[in-house]
Amino acid sequence: MVPSDPSVSDNKQQIKALGLRFARGLQMTVKTAVMFTVDHKSVERPIQQSFELLNTLLKEVGQFTFGFVDNQIMLNNLLTTDPSLRHLETEFLKRGVTCLLPPAKRSKMLAGR
Repeated sequence: MVPSDPSVSDNKQQIKALGLRFARGLQMTVKTAVMFTVDHKSVERPIQQSFELLNTLLKEVGQFTFGFVDNQIMLNNLLTTDPSLRHLETEFLKRGVTCLLPPAKRSKMLAGR
């Protein structure tokens, strides 16, 4: 049996921690935008914070994919659960959003159609 690489485990934990932090920030942004409008002054700060969380995440882990699959949260190739993010999952489903992809991945997927 091959011992597991601790750096892989550490990377997954980092992806999970940063990904869930981003998801919670995004959920707050979506909740605020639903209460007001996207252009409302009260939404500016949550949007800025979401972008800052995403930038931090991308700097730390490189490419990142976020979405929901079978009541689980997809953070790259890691599936996890967090009941506090049900509202965000519902908002994604209402709008037909399955996942968020970085521009490079999105371009490759569209080119393959």
